Amino acid sequence: MPEPKGITIDPEVEEILRTIAADPGSSLLRVPRPQRVMAFFDRGRGVSSVAAGLTSAERHLVRSYRSDVAWLLRESCRMKLIDGPKGQLHISPFRSAREEHRRWKPEVLSARIRENRLEKCIQAELDSGWRLLDHCVEAPYGDTPSVTQLAEASLRLEATDEARIMAALDLTTGGAPKAGIRILAHVLEEPSANSVAICARGNIGMAHSFLGEIPLALKHYSAACSLGGECINQSMNRLFFGIQLGNIEEARAASLMMEAAASESLAAVALFADNRGILRLRGTWTPSSESREAVRRLGRYFGPASRRIARVFE
Repeated sequence: MPEPKGITIDPEVEEILRTIAADPGSSLLRVPRPQRVMAFFDRGRGVSSVAAGLTSAERHLVRSYRSDVAWLLRESCRMKLIDGPKGQLHISPFRSAREEHRRWKPEVLSARIRENRLEKCIQAELDSGWRLLDHCVEAPYGDTPSVTQLAEASLRLEATDEARIMAALDLTTGGAPKAGIRILAHVLEEPSANSVAICARGNIGMAHSFLGEIPLALKHYSAACSLGGECINQSMNRLFFGIQLGNIEEARAASLMMEAAASESLAAVALFADNRGILRLRGTWTPSSESREAVRRLGRYFGPASRRIARVFE
């Protein structure tokens, strides 16, 4: 049975969060819809513990647990956007949660029923931490907060590029890639680390691909790879779009970079290729005439990881 993902919240922090969630007058973490994109351009240090309008629970949180709760909110963003069951990295045409229909022996059936009930109980307990954070951010009687709302709440406590990038990803995949590009371009003005710059540049590439601006997408993925550091995701996209555009130079450079890191990232490569495969089946993209020629010319240079991605063009 796979281990379900949950989050552990310190009992004192949990008590404070429950007080904030239950108070309709609390405003520190409440982020109404629609979100203000300009909130992600502020590079301040977060709300002051002496700011007017804070409740006693909110003031206690800011004084003692600012960074802890900001981190919890970012983890909630990550869970919803990337790591959770609905995350963008879990799309695959070759995996299915459905089991084969079969006749179970009575004792086996009973064991599976007990296992299923246990899974549901465990998952409900683990989900309670995520739901508590949602209740703190959502307006009373409002909808479940989006990743962008959770990211903005995190920024009110602690200004981080990670929260900005999460919001930009959510906006991009939610139909507002231009807003995502604006936030990511702001991150690139003063990135807190080289890894942040790589991530932001690559996500700008993704946003341009959502806009159908494939040459620009390739340009940004290539720029991300030129920054050095770990960039397997950016390399995979650089290879994919290089092949699609018939850009032999870019595809070859991406392939060399991928193969150097692929021994530690074979699962990521397989997942990426599966994702592109299902998007092709859905009609989201089709191989260009240039891509077939690129694969033919580059095939002899490709290692196992590059060949795995090249097969989605067949």
